[in-house]
Amino acid sequence: MALVKPVRVSASVKTRASWLEMSRIPVREALRRLEADGLLTLAPYRGMVIFELDHQTVMELYFMRELLKGTAAGRRRGGPRTRRSRS
Repeated sequence: MALVKPVRVSASVKTRASWLEMSRIPVREALRRLEADGLLTLAPYRGMVIFELDHQTVMELYFMRELLKGTAAGRRRGGPRTRRSRS
């Protein structure tokens, strides 16, 4: 996945939570998950750096999402499993 054009954003978690009308805890957790996925970097007291995705990367992410959605739907219907269960 190619990440391009880092963009610095300096809004605090408190500001973002207020804008979203929710508490700070889920906002902070979401930002940590995005950081773990490599989509942003949190810089204490300086804000965060968000990476803009190129068109190819966005298309790959949508493709992967559709694959996962189809797999989840198949499992819900009782479709084939990837692991064999012990009898």
